Amino acid sequence: MSNYNWPLYNCIDAAVDFKIHDDVMKDVYEQGHDQQYFDTMALFPAIMYMQTNGFMLDQEALELEKRRISAETDKYQEELNQLVGHDLNVNSNPQCRNYFYGTLGFPPYTGKSGGVTTDDTAMSRLIRKGCREAGLVKTLRGLKKLKGTYLDVRVDPDGKLRSSFNPRGTITGRLSSSQTLFKTGLNFQNVDPRFKRFIKANPGRIFISLDKAQAEWVIMAYLCGDPKMISAIENGEDIHARTINEMTKVPLELIAEDSKLIGKLNEPDEILRLRTLELPDLINGKWNFLPKSMSLRQCGKKTNHGCNYMEGFRMFALLNELPENEAKLYVNGYRNTYIMLPRYWADMENQINRTRLVETCFGHKRRFLGRIDDGLIKAAVAHTPQSTSAWVVNHAMIKTYECRDPLFDDLQLHAQVHDELLLSYPINRWHDMAQVIYMIRDFLTPTLTYKCRDFTIGTDLAVGEYWAERDSECPRGITKVKINPDKNKFAEALEYSYKSAA
Repeated sequence: MSNYNWPLYNCIDAAVDFKIHDDVMKDVYEQGHDQQYFDTMALFPAIMYMQTNGFMLDQEALELEKRRISAETDKYQEELNQLVGHDLNVNSNPQCRNYFYGTLGFPPYTGKSGGVTTDDTAMSRLIRKGCREAGLVKTLRGLKKLKGTYLDVRVDPDGKLRSSFNPRGTITGRLSSSQTLFKTGLNFQNVDPRFKRFIKANPGRIFISLDKAQAEWVIMAYLCGDPKMISAIENGEDIHARTINEMTKVPLELIAEDSKLIGKLNEPDEILRLRTLELPDLINGKWNFLPKSMSLRQCGKKTNHGCNYMEGFRMFALLNELPENEAKLYVNGYRNTYIMLPRYWADMENQINRTRLVETCFGHKRRFLGRIDDGLIKAAVAHTPQSTSAWVVNHAMIKTYECRDPLFDDLQLHAQVHDELLLSYPINRWHDMAQVIYMIRDFLTPTLTYKCRDFTIGTDLAVGEYWAERDSECPRGITKVKINPDKNKFAEALEYSYKSAA
């Protein structure tokens, strides 16, 4: 669009919006979407602030990482080329298609559009068949994306990394984000965890990350009314350990030992060797089953995250790169443990057939249109927990931005990512920081109600100078701190967390 036409277009666009406003708002009120409309409009000031604020990057560390990733990419590309017999462009669908479905003779996989695909889902399926080349292709794609999307990201002239937030970017109410209008920055909603090691707080400040603890799982527990799920929540248990305990009947003590021993290993032979040497009671016990390619707690975590929304064993196998017979044990075990879940799914299907309408705990309504099939029912089942969780964080973000308490004058909002609010506060004002965290925690903990049952969702806190989780590669990253009700002890814990990373 030319510079001459742009002012005219802008004026017409504004005039038309104003002209149709009354007619549109009439439909909004009549269809019961007024609360959702006003809630959405209230997001804009906080969003505009976050877009303007942005992040600093550790440029020196970023340059070192670029060189390391380039060397790693070259190493894996050379190994792949040797196996293939020639150079293979991992991002070329024709080249990958010719090799995997032609040279190697694997049956071709088709994508949602019906065309033959070699996307990462197809590669995962080939990995499960023992294809080393598919694993290398997937690894190389990940490395290339890390460098192209993140490490080579364009920043603004002031050196800041920013994003453009969209308050209605998803149907559930979760924010979406993208590059800015100037083609700088990136999508903050799906930042590679490895890139967070280079995002740091402004000088003299420290990040505060407040994250809702297993929010969707908690909401689903109260929606379906399953007594085992609710009991685990209200007793403050480790829900991942409790889930696998209920599924396998392995005692919680052995689950904890297994988790410490296995960690995130996924090699069945190595897991069996370690368990045989270190946990003979686990190997020799009479349990319903034992996960072969992950720790017990990790299995509980994966089923908790994947099985509430009617995920079948084939999809569970695909997403977690498991044999289907193994995945079937886990999915069926989950459904047999939390028996109220399938009943809730059936109730939701009946509701969609009757009214096509779903309402969240905040009174936001969504009408499901189109052909009623498994996909639509699954979307309806997921909508209330996902949207309710999103708006718990949205409302807290609005209240945080609008708070006029003097302690909030030096608080900065940086991002909202799924169930997390990321903020920053001046270092060394630990008592003030403690009070601010108390207040935001309260904003994040509204009392929700479903079928006359009240409940809340817990909040986890982490603080640090860098956005990544604290580990050997990011020693000043964020680390969890317990929100102590004693303000003096809480302030001491915040200070200790900062100084222990220095």
